[in-house]
Amino acid sequence: MRWESIFFDLDNTLYSHELAFEKSIIHTFQKRYRPDETMKHIDEKTWFATFKYYCDKLWTEMEEDILTYEEYRVERFAQTMKYFDIEMNEKEAMLFHDQYEREVAKFVEPYKGMKELFENLSKANIYIGIITNGKKETQLDKWKALHVEKYIPKERVYISEELGIKKPNSKIFTQVLKQINSRPSKSLYVGDSWSLDVQASMEAGMECIFLNTREEPRQNGQPPFAECENFEEAARLIVSRINPGG
Repeated sequence: MRWESIFFDLDNTLYSHELAFEKSIIHTFQKRYRPDETMKHIDEKTWFATFKYYCDKLWTEMEEDILTYEEYRVERFAQTMKYFDIEMNEKEAMLFHDQYEREVAKFVEPYKGMKELFENLSKANIYIGIITNGKKETQLDKWKALHVEKYIPKERVYISEELGIKKPNSKIFTQVLKQINSRPSKSLYVGDSWSLDVQASMEAGMECIFLNTREEPRQNGQPPFAECENFEEAARLIVSRINPGG
């Protein structure tokens, strides 16, 4: 068999984080600010579009370590509010994001074909797990929302906050594989980020499927085992390799 273990990223790999993010941010905005008379004139869709603009604009600064993750969250919120001539302090920015993280799992919807793939992998006795960056509580809430405990129990959800290592540090993959005694050359990782998922897992010696749902151009580095446009395509490819005669 080609693989003895297959791991998945979580956000934008097993479900659309972009869709859940938009729904949850708008929901949080409505809950926190709709009762405020000074903000009733702001259309939530327009507010979100502005917020997303600053998310994307400031993302590079976080990637280049100009901003920490916490500073990035505060700054994107502050600049959005400033655009609408509303002053908000750092504490309110953190409260907004804390509430968003408590709400986001409500909007998680698994990609079509996910459970069917997991059923096939389970029948083939392949170890299935999740390796994800993020906060333990938030990521576990999303895992619960996927209802995959039958295939991926809690102890197989490896989260950067718990491990003390985060992607793109390839040691996060090395540490997990060593923990379960799985050979890198017999392990596959499926993820949506070229730098965080593809290059990092391959640096650890794994094969990787680039789940390029957002049509991002490939960057420099070694090519992955495969590139797929959507989860169903990736699932078909995986099943064909674990059941070549099926």
